[in-house]
Amino acid sequence: MLRYKCRNFFLSCLIFFCGVHEASAVRVECLNKTKAPHTKENEALFKQVILYLKKFHNLLSSPMKGCKRASVLISTDPSISRKQRTKCVGELDTVMTQLKHVKAVIDNPKVFRKCFDPMMNGLHKDFRGLTPHKNMINQSKVAKKLGRSTAKKLTAPAKLRRHIDAYAKKWKDGLKYINNKKGSRYNFGLKDLKDLWMSAAWIPFYVSREDAGSAKFRGGYYYTEIAGAYGMLRIKSINGELFDHEIGLTNQRKGTFYQGHYHKAQELYATIADSKCEKSQEFFVFDTKGKKYTRSQLKKFYAPTSTKVNPIAFIESGYLHSFNPKTCPDGTIGFISVWMRTGVLKGDQKTYMYGQP
Repeated sequence: MLRYKCRNFFLSCLIFFCGVHEASAVRVECLNKTKAPHTKENEALFKQVILYLKKFHNLLSSPMKGCKRASVLISTDPSISRKQRTKCVGELDTVMTQLKHVKAVIDNPKVFRKCFDPMMNGLHKDFRGLTPHKNMINQSKVAKKLGRSTAKKLTAPAKLRRHIDAYAKKWKDGLKYINNKKGSRYNFGLKDLKDLWMSAAWIPFYVSREDAGSAKFRGGYYYTEIAGAYGMLRIKSINGELFDHEIGLTNQRKGTFYQGHYHKAQELYATIADSKCEKSQEFFVFDTKGKKYTRSQLKKFYAPTSTKVNPIAFIESGYLHSFNPKTCPDGTIGFISVWMRTGVLKGDQKTYMYGQP
């Protein structure tokens, strides 16, 4: 009996010290003042947030094309050599810092749970996001419990309203083209992350910006931030280092043109949904070096993107970039990507349209 009690005491101490070790392994400061209650739905969503971050870490950390980690395209300028158009992620200090921070989160989920606020109550209502269509809410008990408003609540002129509604209705249909293949670095599909896709706070970023292009594009572009200052996992610092990142997803309607734009923050996009139409998704990124180009002249800079061709692009500060998912009759809905930004809490964060002041 004494031996049994001693063994139980030893195991209790071991469990206690393991818990203390996890809690003391990292020092975390959150942006939100209150954490989400421990409901069944919140725990299910938090679990998928951590899984998303694991997949994000694997996406950029696994060997690829002669690199110890991911190989990224940094320019589509045809005038420079193929070798100069790519870089290894390991050469990008800002991305490596981001990966270090993401690794801390996935290794210590209980510590970071206090930074989880899926309704983003500490943010202005314009940044809390929405669910594009009510048909998504019916796909997820988590989405139903969160009860975000839908795109129907957006105020918009009649022409823009038609495009918002048309895209929102078909929004979830395109998600079935996201990679679900087990073991793939691009596996961010519904099989593992259904509640995340349906429950995330989606922001129609350009819906009120007339300088962003056509009504079809403005009503057909969404992004969501999973971790970051405007995301569900709102971290301020890890071990005293600023969590200066935004990590999330984007979805752009097919047959729309995301015109050339630039910003101070660095960005990364990874294509995770494929089309059966060859070269149906294209983009460009390059340094204009102050030179002005017409839209016709910019055509030579476009390159195809899929999970097999030019899948990951890194956009340096100030580089011009554009996305152009063409119409394809196979049912794919457009350009869907894993997205991140670095250098987001300091300085100018505005997105400038090419040719606009």
